[in-house]
Amino acid sequence: LVLYIGQGVADGKLTALGGTSTGYINTVGLSLNTVAVTPSSNLNNVDMFPYSLSVVNAVGKISEGKDALNTVITYNLSKNGDYEAGAYEHKLVLEIIDPYGQTMEKMLTLGTDLPMGKYKSYSTTFNSNFDTRLGGGTIRMNLYDEFQNQRVLLGSQYYPLTYESAPTTSPHGTGGAGS
Repeated sequence: LVLYIGQGVADGKLTALGGTSTGYINTVGLSLNTVAVTPSSNLNNVDMFPYSLSVVNAVGKISEGKDALNTVITYNLSKNGDYEAGAYEHKLVLEIIDPYGQTMEKMLTLGTDLPMGKYKSYSTTFNSNFDTRLGGGTIRMNLYDEFQNQRVLLGSQYYPLTYESAPTTSPHGTGGAGS
């Protein structure tokens, strides 16, 4: 991306303030250097200027007989208010990958879906066909910054996946009068 700055001219003279230029002289190009974002190996300090997100903990849980992965994320979210900016059009994409490589994702708005503050909690449920042999393990959580349909991986980390067995019922009942 290059920004060109120069003096406007029309009819062989410098253009008056507010006038229409037909050409430019003494132009100078100012180029912006692209900076590659290196994804973090953890989610302890994710920077999405002016926001700063820190995932304190995350846990995934699947229940026997249900095709759902319940995820609870504990996080800290703050915003740098030193600069005044327009509408923040970036989205945070939360991607969860189960032990078999199945991916699920949610698009989140910082400050709305994830309210500001310390030790806040965000819960979400992903419905899918989980392998019946899946009895725990880990899930990988990836966070992406999405802007104008372009995604950049911000960081990734593994979190525990727990398995909850269905409650068992006794074939004889619980007893009572007349037993």
